[in-house]
Amino acid sequence: MELQPLSTVLVLSVLVEMVTNTIKSILSIRGNKSRIIAIIVGVVLCLSTQIGILHKLNIAIYYDFIDYLLTGIIISRGSHAIHDISSMFKNNKSS
Repeated sequence: MELQPLSTVLVLSVLVEMVTNTIKSILSIRGNKSRIIAIIVGVVLCLSTQIGILHKLNIAIYYDFIDYLLTGIIISRGSHAIHDISSMFKNNKSS
């Protein structure tokens, strides 16, 4: 299996996490609303860059929009995981 699709998702997840945190801090948003923001940012990023994980994995899909939508949702969840991991490292570092 090629690592390029995985690395693409990882990079996009980091970007989504950074942009989502910036938006949250500007608008003072907490809770489940941040997940919605992450999904919107992820989908917009995938639509604007035309990056879809199914295409990267050479899986044929008729509607590109669906690939971008799914990839946006995947990277938005990945950004949440990255946030959790970075928070864990911050907490361990301060201990």
